[in-house]
Amino acid sequence: MKKLIIASILTSASWAQDLTLKKNNQTATITYNQPIEIISKENDVLKGRFLKIENNSIVLEGSIIPINQVREIKLPYSRLKSAFKGFQKGGQFCGGITIPLFGIFYAVELYDENDVILGVMFVTPFAALLGGGLNAIRHFFKAESSFMIDQDNWKIVVG
Repeated sequence: MKKLIIASILTSASWAQDLTLKKNNQTATITYNQPIEIISKENDVLKGRFLKIENNSIVLEGSIIPINQVREIKLPYSRLKSAFKGFQKGGQFCGGITIPLFGIFYAVELYDENDVILGVMFVTPFAALLGGGLNAIRHFFKAESSFMIDQDNWKIVVG
């Protein structure tokens, strides 16, 4: 039974089609069932999950739009997920910078060994929290991804 389930998942994944956007050497991929927002050349806004590309049209849940009518594709993102990701990166960066800084203080004999150990133990967590918090705020208000088709040289790759 498990083999049948795995085979059906692999089969459905192999039939799933991704939407690929290309600009010079940059590539963006929109995967099956990803929420997107498409703005047409007539300023119609179509929201839904991407299903597939069929007959030079993009198929969303409940709507179909021809590729030549697409003006802009937006990818909404989760603000909370983005903030957590920003917190992690900011905390790692600021916490990671603090430890070598105390090593430099010890190497140039500004502090003795006990002061360095206490500094690393108490200052590093606060630096990580401060850096993580500031970066989380920055990522929370970050603009969503937007791809202007044919205006910013983004092209939809078919096939």
